[in-house]
Amino acid sequence: MWDIDMDAVSLFLELRRKMVQAGRGELASRLSVKSFFENLRSGLDDAILGREHADGAWLSGEPVYEVISDGWVITDSGLEVRGYGVVIERDAFGGFDRTTKREDAAGEAPEGLDSELWEVAKEAGASHLHPFGF
Repeated sequence: MWDIDMDAVSLFLELRRKMVQAGRGELASRLSVKSFFENLRSGLDDAILGREHADGAWLSGEPVYEVISDGWVITDSGLEVRGYGVVIERDAFGGFDRTTKREDAAGEAPEGLDSELWEVAKEAGASHLHPFGF
């Protein structure tokens, strides 16, 4: 989506246009240019530190699928939380298989982690890592 010759403002406008097309118009209208680029910079900084296994890195260096909240991301390794590491391994995301009624193996949030964010992260992880409930 971000071509080498595209300026940052055009990127932001294209992102908002695509959000509206995807039925996320309300979110697109609340999206702040300043916050977007601050979060992008922070995410890229964290990702680079993780990829380089640098001191202070909290991410594993695996590709990030979704940022759930500050310090909570779904990666190819699973759910990673700043200060806790990988708290749900990739294979623990089972999603929900309607044919077997199997539940995921992630369970409840560990002590010290927000249980509401935990539930959001489990759903997001299942959709990215096991989108068909396998």
